[in-house]
Amino acid sequence: MSLPVASLWVNAAATLQRYPFLNRGVLDVVGMCPPVIALARNKEERREKWIDRAIVIGAAFVFAPIHARLFLRGVSKRFGVPKEFVTASSKCLKSTEVFKHALTSGQWQQWVKTPKRLATVKQAVTQTLNYPATIEAVRKKIVRAKAWMMIPDVALEALILGNAPFFTNFVTRKLTGKGQFTGEKGAVSDADWDALYQDKTKAQRQQKEKHHLFAMLAAAVAIPMLVGLGAKRALLQGARAKGFGKTIQKAAHWFDYKLDKRGWAWMSLPSLAIVVGMQFAGYLSSARSPREFKERFLREAQVNTLFFLGEYAWLGLLAHTVFRRAYKKLNIKPTIQIQKAVKQSPKRWKPLAAKRTAAIYWLAFLLNSASVSASVIYNNWLTTKQTQHDALTARAKTVFNKLAPAR
Repeated sequence: MSLPVASLWVNAAATLQRYPFLNRGVLDVVGMCPPVIALARNKEERREKWIDRAIVIGAAFVFAPIHARLFLRGVSKRFGVPKEFVTASSKCLKSTEVFKHALTSGQWQQWVKTPKRLATVKQAVTQTLNYPATIEAVRKKIVRAKAWMMIPDVALEALILGNAPFFTNFVTRKLTGKGQFTGEKGAVSDADWDALYQDKTKAQRQQKEKHHLFAMLAAAVAIPMLVGLGAKRALLQGARAKGFGKTIQKAAHWFDYKLDKRGWAWMSLPSLAIVVGMQFAGYLSSARSPREFKERFLREAQVNTLFFLGEYAWLGLLAHTVFRRAYKKLNIKPTIQIQKAVKQSPKRWKPLAAKRTAAIYWLAFLLNSASVSASVIYNNWLTTKQTQHDALTARAKTVFNKLAPAR
């Protein structure tokens, strides 16, 4: 549904809402990059943050749309169905009858995002309906194509983001000759800093990191395969699906891709959650000290909570305070979704509903970004204090061991 206003800022907000991966990338650029780089505690840590942010932003704005488009083109050609069929809602693929209804009722027209593709898709629909015996075969082709697009696409993005922290650790180790957490450098003297890592040798730490890296590689491939093949199997069962299979059929559309007017395919929020989950696991498993583990756990947990829930939390607060009268005048339920607000409002209020909802969205987005920045600042401070405390404890323990009588 097109918006009733042509304002760039309104349409930009609607675009970010439609494509969660793009939304996540913008939040990283606006809310994450400035504080993590500006507040880096030394040049080594700043270099790590530059590399990490470059990988994350490159994954969101460059790698993700490119490899999604390539995979979409590949499965479309491999299974002989238009790309609009591949990105169609899985709700239309639950059974032969449901798929046939989507074709005969004209519902397929919603899958087409650009007029120049209408004739191609219409021809595919006509050919399918002219041979009723092939409808089920076409449905199964689409189901398989959707699965084999989603699995490698999500797995590749999970591999990139999940292993980025290991790559930054590798760069630091090669340039400095040390495998210690750079965020701790400068908080205590070099001697005290080295003393915090005496419990394990350099070789032992590297061996542990290798085990974690291999586990990350396996998980980044296994989880998308489990989801994709599970959805494929349930949908292929069609009307015969029962119990858990029927439940999976109902949830399969969560992982559908969204096709934009330029032919780019974007992953859904649940697919993004898998990628972000692997990124989170990568940050934790690549931690070089308990203090780095704690910092990354708190920071990433806070950032991901803000990304997935923050905008709705800010909406709830703003809708019942600053914008309470605005929603009352429009006579719609509080929502941060622009398309939903436009659909709910009377015809004469639609342009105003789009603008006000977009304004609330951008305000919530800025508050989210500010909250991310605050999280980074707090966790940097917390790690510095913890490092100083641990170094003091280690020094006191060393002195005590020297003074204690030999037994």
